[in-house]
Amino acid sequence: DVVLSHLREIGIDNAVRQPLGVDTELFHPRLRDRDIRRRLGLAPQTRLLVFAGRFAAEKNMWVLEQALRILGPPYVLLAVGGGPHPPRGANVITLPFEAQADSLAGWLSSADALVHAGDQETFGLVVLEAMACGLPVVGPDAGGIRELIDDAVGVRVRPRDPKAMAEGIAALFAADPLTRGARARERVVARFDWNAVMP
Repeated sequence: DVVLSHLREIGIDNAVRQPLGVDTELFHPRLRDRDIRRRLGLAPQTRLLVFAGRFAAEKNMWVLEQALRILGPPYVLLAVGGGPHPPRGANVITLPFEAQADSLAGWLSSADALVHAGDQETFGLVVLEAMACGLPVVGPDAGGIRELIDDAVGVRVRPRDPKAMAEGIAALFAADPLTRGARARERVVARFDWNAVMP
C-alpha cells in the first residue's frame, strides 16, 4: 500500500490501512427494476448508464455529457444528484439527489453500467455501491477509481477525454457487460462488504 509505505518512511510505524466498505445486502442486484425503461419513457433496447453523486466541477460532468453526445442512441445517461454542473443533452435524464440509500440502490441496480469521470476521487464509494448492485464500471484511469476497477469488472479510460470515455463505454457493451457486472458484485462481496473490512 503506497500510503502505508509513505507513512512508514516518515517515521509513523503504528498505522494500519482501514478500507471503506459497502452494505452488500442493501446495494444488491435483486433491486433491479425491469420496468425502468418504460417508466423513464425509453425504448426497450436503451443502454442505460448511470452516474450518482455531486454535479461538481471535479466530477468532470462535461466528459460524460460529451461522451453521450458522441455515442448517441441507444445510450442514455441517468444522472442522479445535484450541484452546479449537471450534465445536459438529448440522451441525458437528470434526477434530483437521492438521500435514501435504498432508493439510490434501486436506481443503480436498474441500470446497465455506472459511468464516472471524476479523476480526483480519493476512493469512489459510489463505484463500490454500483459494483455491489452488479454493475460494471467505466471510469478514469486516475485517482481512487483506478484502484477499484480493472478489465475484469469494467473499463478504465484516459481521464478528461470524452472520446476515450465514449470508446470505453462502447467497448464495454461490445464485450460482455453482464459477466463483468457479476464479477464486480463478487469482488465487492469478497473484499468490501462490511463483514470483510471490519471482521
